[in-house]
Amino acid sequence: MPLERFTPYRTHCIRWPKREDPSYLLVYRPFPIPYESHPCTFLGNHYVSIILYDTPYTYYHIRIFRPYEPTKTLRDYLIDYEPAAYYVNKITKYVEG
Repeated sequence: MPLERFTPYRTHCIRWPKREDPSYLLVYRPFPIPYESHPCTFLGNHYVSIILYDTPYTYYHIRIFRPYEPTKTLRDYLIDYEPAAYYVNKITKYVEG
């Protein structure tokens, strides 16, 4: 998918009461959802996680082993891809019918 497609996206800063190092979650979800939520991620490490939904029930979880930079966009993080610094996992949400 072209990088320009990943807009708009949401940025969530996730903090734990006992830690000083927040995690940042950048979520691109172009599908309607009944309530505001986001997938779980590895928290409290001052790193960036990107969630890219490709269907309403599947998404890519990209964990980046770098500190969050407020001036960077989701597109910037994806352009800077380096295999040793990024962990990519395809996840399917199981929905009870």
